[in-house]
Amino acid sequence: MISPENGVAARVKRMLKNDNIIINHCLSHRLNLGTKDIWNQVKELSGFNSIIHCICWYFSQSYKRINILEEQEEEILGSHLKLIKPLDIRWLSIFKAISRIYEVYPALINALEVIAEQEGCVVAEGLLTRMKSLHFVSHLHIFQDLKSFLEPLNLLFQKQHLKVADAFKEIEITIESLTELTASERLGHFLHCFVSSNQNVSFSTFHNIQLSNLYGYTLESAQNQSKKFHHILLENLKTRFPSQKENLLQS
Repeated sequence: MISPENGVAARVKRMLKNDNIIINHCLSHRLNLGTKDIWNQVKELSGFNSIIHCICWYFSQSYKRINILEEQEEEILGSHLKLIKPLDIRWLSIFKAISRIYEVYPALINALEVIAEQEGCVVAEGLLTRMKSLHFVSHLHIFQDLKSFLEPLNLLFQKQHLKVADAFKEIEITIESLTELTASERLGHFLHCFVSSNQNVSFSTFHNIQLSNLYGYTLESAQNQSKKFHHILLENLKTRFPSQKENLLQS
């Protein structure tokens, strides 16, 4: 759309014979593309992505399962929080879906255990195996940390009246924060709390649920992946949102 040669922007300039026209690619779309790039660049995320979609699909196919989940949420959380179905056309929706699973995790585990026991469902048992692993739970925490950088930008870009200068100022602040984090030994808040609570123990837990070391995954693996994902997000934001000093047509 904004290709300097054959994109809409270039064609509009040629049609109007005015090279001074400034075309600014939709900020929300840029953010979604930058988010989508993470999944495209890290192939091992395809399995995690599939589980998230499978969880949402599995419960959406049965009112009985939804009722069991709601009962567990009421008992454990004291409230009902619906699962959020991720949409491929809105890549930030996968972050919202992951965040909701993070919020209702203990209720989800209990609900799947009830379903597996009552129905002897192999799908429920399979989901339990994957979800009660250090690999899955670590990814929940890592993506909560990534979401903490993306969500403020997403909400800002959806404002009805928004100055481009204000948007790019917030982008620069986000990029600076990500740069500081990736250059240091620090972890994001969510993963830091999770790792700290599981140091010097014989096995990792989350909400008192014992986690398996599926795939040989360790806390060190989680910390390395966190750094990798944050670095990829940083580079994607730099690419999708060049400095205002550069040509705004770049994306």
